[in-house]
Amino acid sequence: MIRNISKRVTAGFTAVALVIAQVIMPAQTALAWSTTPPPNENGGGKSFICKMTGTPGVNEVLQTGDNPIARDYKSGDQVGTYFNDRQGGSYVVGFGAPGDKDEPSVRDCYAIVIPSVVVTAVPCVATHGTEAVTVKVANDDQVTGNTVIYSVTVDGQTKTTAALADGANQTLTFSGLAVGTYTVTVSALGGTVYTGSVTVASCTAPAGEEVPVPTPGTTDPCGLDNIHWNIAATGETTRYTWTTDANGTITYTAKSGYYFMVDGVQSQTATVYLPNDANVLCAPEAPAVQVFCGPENNDIAVLPEVDSDAHYHYVTDYNDATNTITVEAVADDGYSFAEGTQTIWRFVDTHTACSAPTFSPVDCKTPTGVVTVTYDTELYTYTISSTGSTGEVALESGVAHNVAPTGTYTVRAYLAGADGIDGASPLLDSWTHTYPALNCEPGRGNVTPPPATPVTPLPVELPHTGPTDAGSAKSLFLALIAALVTYGGVYFAQPRRS
Repeated sequence: MIRNISKRVTAGFTAVALVIAQVIMPAQTALAWSTTPPPNENGGGKSFICKMTGTPGVNEVLQTGDNPIARDYKSGDQVGTYFNDRQGGSYVVGFGAPGDKDEPSVRDCYAIVIPSVVVTAVPCVATHGTEAVTVKVANDDQVTGNTVIYSVTVDGQTKTTAALADGANQTLTFSGLAVGTYTVTVSALGGTVYTGSVTVASCTAPAGEEVPVPTPGTTDPCGLDNIHWNIAATGETTRYTWTTDANGTITYTAKSGYYFMVDGVQSQTATVYLPNDANVLCAPEAPAVQVFCGPENNDIAVLPEVDSDAHYHYVTDYNDATNTITVEAVADDGYSFAEGTQTIWRFVDTHTACSAPTFSPVDCKTPTGVVTVTYDTELYTYTISSTGSTGEVALESGVAHNVAPTGTYTVRAYLAGADGIDGASPLLDSWTHTYPALNCEPGRGNVTPPPATPVTPLPVELPHTGPTDAGSAKSLFLALIAALVTYGGVYFAQPRRS
């Protein structure tokens, strides 16, 4: 019985121990700080702040000693957000629950500002035993909106970056390094945030015969971005080969036993870059002159349309003293026309007269005036208006336009295309004619009798007494008998001469 009781007691103590362990273990876990914010501000949680010291934006670093510090959690606190104090760079590193005793250390402050670092040894091309190393530093830390200056050290050489904003990067070059392995360290905010290494390999000078780096000629015709080499895109000689990429860059590769000298160093390859295009523009389109009539409006220059990517524009000038219009094509800044290209044109104003209208005369017999004008309807618009009228009426070319016999009328010539009525389009010329008032009362005023015409008297026709059948054969015979009788009577009635 005693043994059974002992087993039960032992089992009871074991059960109690398990219960205690289950209670104690969560309490121990709760002592660790976290990067997860508390659910709200009322739970008694706290935020851990990595405090900075120094002059904001100049030499701020993480302060030593008691760092981070704790303060009550505020809504919006996140890892990497700034803490609003007089230092510009203090930031939140983590959070703690009520009663937590574990806190982050200053090492944890550095842990969230670690940048991304890429260290590269430049490929060996030199004849000497030294080489260069590049270190690319990018501000990819967890602190939102911070600007960090990084210090990079390689083989005792220390260089600093500019102030890098979020996501910005900078590459630093360390030259003159001998063959060997070097430690690379990056520091920020007063502490080391990166440690790495790089190995510089041995350089072996190429042996053989030096080949001068070829520089082929180029052709740059008028136009933009069309300069090109005077050689094929690829080729080969007994000493080297070459290829050309899409940008016109030629890469020469020396064959075995040959090498190039590039910047004083022997190399198996050499690169030649295509020169920039000289931006020599092709000849501009010649302007024309449209002759418009009028004393001051003719010979208007017609300029060709120019796209914005043509990189030139036209400038016109009118010289009143010589009646000359000058048009010049002017290249934009950074561009030019080839020497000898015509870029200036001059035209003489001929002062072509406009077609004048005709105003028909009026009188009491023809009291309606007629205005007529013939003109080129593609170039001009003619209108007519009278004194006192409120507008102008279009005059059709070659069509008679009737007007009242009294009043003053003005005919105007405009350029066609725009609305020429009421002077909306440039006025070229005008003509004014006044019809006087007519006085058409009978016997007065403008009624003038025609001049008298002399009357010439006509011969009197005697009445006809002959037979009605005059002209017939019988009548002619009778007339002949009568004439003979009459002649004989007259003859025999005359006295005889003794």
